Amino acid sequence: MTDTPLLPFDALRPFKGKPEDFTPRDTLPWERLAANVLQCGPPEKGFGCLSPAAVVEGNIMWLMNNLSLPSGGTILDIGCGPGLYSNGLAQRGYQVTGIDVAQPFLDYAQAQAEAQGWSCTYLNRSMFALNFEGEFDLSLLINSVARRLTVDELHPLLRQINQALKPGGHLIGEFSVLPSGFETKQPTVNETVAFYQKSPWSTQFHAWMIRELAFPETRERVTHHLILEPDGQPQEYWSRFALHPQSVLPAALAAGGFRIKTYFGPMLGQAYQPDQYSCFVWAVSS
Repeated sequence: MTDTPLLPFDALRPFKGKPEDFTPRDTLPWERLAANVLQCGPPEKGFGCLSPAAVVEGNIMWLMNNLSLPSGGTILDIGCGPGLYSNGLAQRGYQVTGIDVAQPFLDYAQAQAEAQGWSCTYLNRSMFALNFEGEFDLSLLINSVARRLTVDELHPLLRQINQALKPGGHLIGEFSVLPSGFETKQPTVNETVAFYQKSPWSTQFHAWMIRELAFPETRERVTHHLILEPDGQPQEYWSRFALHPQSVLPAALAAGGFRIKTYFGPMLGQAYQPDQYSCFVWAVSS
């Protein structure tokens, strides 16, 4: 390969040097990404933004062994994607409602559930418009857009989730956190480039540059995607993450009506480490 296909990327790179240049917080084209991910192979392989099957299975087993959910209990999976958690839990006898904004994922998940006779309902709905009232024993908020939100933006979402739960219901949420020492570092940019025949971005040959930018002063980081297909103009998308000190999460969850039981690392049951960019929170509706 030569560097020629990458030259158009250079026109975009100098103009994104501050976190406020990346607005809104998420510009990923979820509908198109979902359709392309499904063409890349079974979602269980964890390609792109999805969790590998072993991670999903491990988290499901932790949920079953530790939450004491009632037999046939009700679960709300927010940002369910292709139903990896929803169908996995429905397979174990739970009644699951999955919501997502990407219809291709929902169609795939519903077809899988119907083929197996699992008790799942899939709805095309934003996590910011839940509109449920005391229906669920457990809500999942895993690998979702919630990791991009500021604390102020989290408050109304958490209140809606609390409203959807039964009294004493559980929340398993994944949130962005501020790693130890992050604020003392200089702003950084790390770039990687790969060429694909298929990826979440396209089903034809293309270049995919990922730029990981850290902004210590404002406690933010950005994942910047630059995509170039043959004879096309470069496209750019990004996710902008607000990083919260772990110490602010109890108050943020309390404002949403939750009491935190414990924190976990990259998987449920694993210890949280202060150098990580995200953590799981197990909280209970108060």
